[in-house]
Amino acid sequence: MRNFQKDNRGIALLLAVLVMGVLVAVALHFNVSMRLDLMASGRTEKGIKTSALAKSGLHIAVAALYEDGKQSDIDTVREPWAKIQALGLYSGVLFAEGGCEVKISDHCGRINVNRILDSEGKPDPKQRALLQRLLGERRFGIDSEEISGLLDAITDWLDEDDQITGFGAESSYYLSLANPYQCKNGQMDSLEELLLIRGVTREIYFGTDERPGISSFLTIHGDGRININTAGEAVLFALSEQIDRDMAERMVLFRAEEGNDLGEASWYKQVSGMGHVVIDSALIKTASDYFEITSRGMLDKMSKTIKATVKRVPKENPSVLSLKVVNPVSDVGIIGSTP
Repeated sequence: MRNFQKDNRGIALLLAVLVMGVLVAVALHFNVSMRLDLMASGRTEKGIKTSALAKSGLHIAVAALYEDGKQSDIDTVREPWAKIQALGLYSGVLFAEGGCEVKISDHCGRINVNRILDSEGKPDPKQRALLQRLLGERRFGIDSEEISGLLDAITDWLDEDDQITGFGAESSYYLSLANPYQCKNGQMDSLEELLLIRGVTREIYFGTDERPGISSFLTIHGDGRININTAGEAVLFALSEQIDRDMAERMVLFRAEEGNDLGEASWYKQVSGMGHVVIDSALIKTASDYFEITSRGMLDKMSKTIKATVKRVPKENPSVLSLKVVNPVSDVGIIGSTP
């Protein structure tokens, strides 16, 4: 009997310990859950504010493009919209909390890959030569055979037929891949489609630590003419076989000078050593209508970046053609970490 009572007391003590353990575990779980909920709600509030900051930067950029369109018929790198990055220095004054960084890039200063075919779907030799010279710029490190293959593959991706162009590729190739898909046989709706085309590697598209990618110099928007006032050095180099790298650098310096007139596309002839150079007038212009806006909202350790492609029509508000989140709201802190 004594042993039985002893056993019962032992069981009761064990049960009491188990119950206490469960209660402590529940209390700890409740405490941690409450802390996480509080942290999450704080982060949610900051996330909303960070998103609002990024959108505010976008609206500021759209307003800058609208105002510029009312005041000038040409677009240059000397105009306020092109210098809008300076806004980041003063965004702390504009907002009660946080700030934003904004950048506007001119897509008309890039080469339109869709224009390698003309309006009738036939190869456009001038546009192909333009793209060929760009890809041949030594900074990209692409050899001539590889360039020919890329141009043929892009042509096949765009044209409506299933006939292989030179070293290009049609659906017969793409359907043989581990993850098969059809050849587009139509204009690109997104520049990222290039990554689906035979020969366009991520290294070529995005670049590496040693070399830039081609994506920053290309677009799918516009009429195929390049704004000579805003094009990057590599695109200026591609405008004519008579232009070398030194000339392209001098062109960039010339148009940065406030006193130089950029109203006519032929201003390049005023650049030292370029009086003899001829650029096909059908390839260049001085006004732009497609732009890319990158806006990054920042609050404490959180940030959100959005990108928008906009089209500007004279005397109208620019219209947003596409909008995407480059990176979601991020926080470098660790969720659930102790203070």
